[in-house]
Amino acid sequence: MPYQLSDNIQKGCLYLLKHDPEFFSQIIPIVKPEYFDFPSYQRIYTGIRDYYEKYGNLPSDNALVDFIKFTTPENMKDDNDYEDDILAINQIDKEIFDHKEFIMDVVEDFAKKGAMTEAIKKSVVLLKEQKFGDIEHLIKDALLVGRNVEVGQEYSAASLLL
Repeated sequence: MPYQLSDNIQKGCLYLLKHDPEFFSQIIPIVKPEYFDFPSYQRIYTGIRDYYEKYGNLPSDNALVDFIKFTTPENMKDDNDYEDDILAINQIDKEIFDHKEFIMDVVEDFAKKGAMTEAIKKSVVLLKEQKFGDIEHLIKDALLVGRNVEVGQEYSAASLLL
């Protein structure tokens, strides 16, 4: 993995993804499975994301384990039952909720760096092929990576009086 997130940040991110819909909605669009060091963390992340996309809510631990096993292609199955990894994730200090914004900021910065690194690597090949428009598109997309922290509409004092 070309990037580095500490194990605690990775566990905190996965824990919050499983338990906090607001965190989930802000982080899922910017994080890719390959940002996690361990294949089991990658599959847990993908399981949470795909479960939500299919069923519209965050999975329980048991549902997540079954969903991962059910949706993992045969050629990618291993002996991991994911229960130990989820248990380790769940053992993270629950005060993580007090530091949710910090985790969001770290993961967002990490995702921005990862997106730009990937865009630059892909641009090298495109440069040789003189596909400048594709390079521009890749770089613009990488620059747009980030959380949408807008929480509602802004009202001016004058509009409230109407």
